[in-house]
Amino acid sequence: MLPIFMGHITFEQALEKKWNATREAVAQGDVEKVEQLLTTISDINYFSNGSKTTLLAAAALGGNIDMVQLLLSRGAQIVTDGARGNSALENAADGGHEQVMRLLLENGAKVNEEPGPYSTGTALQCAAENGHLSIVQLLVELSANIEGQVYAGSSHNWEPALIRAAESTSEPTAILLLNHGANAKVRSLSGEKAMHIAAKLGKNDLLIHLLDSGIHPDGRTWAGETALYIAATYGHHDLIPRLSRYGANIDATIDATAYKLENELETALHLATKNGHEEFVFQLIKTGAKIDSRTSVGKTALVCAASYGHSKLMELLLRGGADVDATDDRGRTALALAKANNRSNTIEVLSSFGASLLYEPLRDAIVIAGNSLPLSEDDPLFTAWVRGWKVE
Repeated sequence: MLPIFMGHITFEQALEKKWNATREAVAQGDVEKVEQLLTTISDINYFSNGSKTTLLAAAALGGNIDMVQLLLSRGAQIVTDGARGNSALENAADGGHEQVMRLLLENGAKVNEEPGPYSTGTALQCAAENGHLSIVQLLVELSANIEGQVYAGSSHNWEPALIRAAESTSEPTAILLLNHGANAKVRSLSGEKAMHIAAKLGKNDLLIHLLDSGIHPDGRTWAGETALYIAATYGHHDLIPRLSRYGANIDATIDATAYKLENELETALHLATKNGHEEFVFQLIKTGAKIDSRTSVGKTALVCAASYGHSKLMELLLRGGADVDATDDRGRTALALAKANNRSNTIEVLSSFGASLLYEPLRDAIVIAGNSLPLSEDDPLFTAWVRGWKVE
């Protein structure tokens, strides 16, 4: 169809202009003004390509039940064609407006309506993402599709309701979905399961429910991380006994085959030490973590602590039995690294535990200018060795 011109604008542009004025009144909750403006609009179900919404959907998002009732009484369609953004039901779920939801459902809204190409998901997914527990409960009772993720012909791959709920501020919402049969093994678009999200956000109750559902405690993200490894990043130490009780490997490293970036294959102990999470390290030691486990480049947690200057953590590790003279693959002890980085507090702690600057067998093997005398700390070659510089 050719555009109809009205002065300098097309009929479509004129309709869009009137529609925008009406939508603004809808957003402001001005029922009287909307009632007047509706007389100027030829199609109450007009879908705005600019805003990707209808008047009814906009009213539902605002949660104004009087506005929704007005639009319904004037012929607004609850179920429109697929070329749209969020439906009225999806918007009401997104905003947590239960009364509007019930009104729409009474007037024919479909719980499992397929989302449009500009939609952010099903009504259940929208409600779960924002942690609206009562609305999720309502939709589940009405047989909403809990696992709904991909719709044929859609360019979107929506994350399941469980993943969205796990990422929300409402832990009970995710637990509710689990109790109604949500699959604990589904993943986010970035490859995390709900268990990994719970570990990242420190959600204890959710983690227990997930483990009770049979999910493996050492299941990995697409990046090769376990829940314990993720918890170590954020310092959620109270998750350690829970994961351990369900059989998590306390000494697991990141999966080298899955991880696409450079990584030294650290355990949770190394990671927590680097990040300075003292209570996390304490709980790991208490749970039986191998205190002198090494990364792929030979670093123990103590060597990591020395590199980052975490003197309190070093004392904690040493009291837990860490080898004070352990070296990395380049033969450097924690004390050597502490001196190289001029960390006085760290040096003091290590010295108080009898640390040697050089690992004894290595020190005895150093040869300078044809003799076998040990290097002096004042020798520039010694300084170069401590700092890891290549000397020819």
